[in-house]
Amino acid sequence: HLSSNAIALQEGETLEIIGQGQASMISDSIASFVWSSSLDGVLNGKNTSGISSTLRIPAEQLQAGLHQISLVVTDDKGRQSLPVSVQVRRIPKLPPSPLGEC
Repeated sequence: HLSSNAIALQEGETLEIIGQGQASMISDSIASFVWSSSLDGVLNGKNTSGISSTLRIPAEQLQAGLHQISLVVTDDKGRQSLPVSVQVRRIPKLPPSPLGEC
């Protein structure tokens, strides 16, 4: 489920999302967490442990626009979760206004 209100992310800010997963009933452990952006493709999650992964990415590493950031968890048997997503709007840097204009 996605909210109609996207998280706003401006230059100089860092996006941090923590995702958790659980191995399926027939597997022993989680093999991978894969974070992705609808605009920028696969993103690098950090601090991945047995059941959680943290995506920590500076705004400057995302292109401007509306991103759907998703997490898919894969267990050691290759079974994947359904994607869980959040919307993030990367606000572009505004150019400085010319001197003398208000």
